Amino acid sequence: MVNHMVNCSLLSTFVRLQVTHCIHTSELESLHSLYTKYVPKRKKFSRDGMEARLRLAAMDHNWAVDREQAKTSDGTLKFKLEYSKPAQTYIVKKVKTQKDWSFRNELLAAITERCCTGTHIRDCCSLGN
Repeated sequence: MVNHMVNCSLLSTFVRLQVTHCIHTSELESLHSLYTKYVPKRKKFSRDGMEARLRLAAMDHNWAVDREQAKTSDGTLKFKLEYSKPAQTYIVKKVKTQKDWSFRNELLAAITERCCTGTHIRDCCSLGN
């Protein structure tokens, strides 16, 4: 009984610490959300397919993680208000620039080049013809 009360007390303290000491998991949650875009939970993939999709999601995340803050036409930095349920208040967040998908084109060009130069086991050039 005492252990249960101690554990409940520790749990409630931890919840308060998350809110009061700004322990945010939003970046991790956004990465996991991005994973589900590349690897939907309702579909089955082979191990190789799953690993390739997770690597692609990681590349997408890494390409976009350091985007600059968006600006208005007059050069003022953009912000937005988001409501935080745990803190029960609004939080000011930076608005980032639009996501750039150019890494996909660079990746496809590198794959095509590698296949066409014969550095890969399969001859991928015949697929495009």
